[in-house]
Amino acid sequence: MTWAGMVYLLMTIGMFAVFAAIVIWTFSGKRKERLEAPRERMLEPDERSAEKSADKEEK
Repeated sequence: MTWAGMVYLLMTIGMFAVFAAIVIWTFSGKRKERLEAPRERMLEPDERSAEKSADKEEK
């Protein structure tokens, strides 16, 4: 294997290790609540839509 091939291989392995570390850090147990908060917020009723519904019911 040439010198350039070895550098390319080591860079590839290094980038994969960084990617794997980011994935593990993101999905670790400590961050689960923070990661899932936007999903739960999306399912909650919006205050503006509740006001619009109340206005329609009054008419």
